[in-house]
Amino acid sequence: MDRAEHYYPVSRLFCILKCSAVSFIGLDDPETILEPLANKLRPTIISSWMDKRKALLTENADIMK
Repeated sequence: MDRAEHYYPVSRLFCILKCSAVSFIGLDDPETILEPLANKLRPTIISSWMDKRKALLTENADIMK
């Protein structure tokens, strides 16, 4: 995984969705659908990643003991 992908996964997801919407749906302005979708999904995705990060850090701390 590229370092930029690690730190900016939501931006990468938005870019993938935008490119998919343009090619598959044929929208001229995919932002009309993707902007509200991204705004709704962003907090959920970030929360999930933060929980996963905490679990991994806790696991690593237990291993280091």
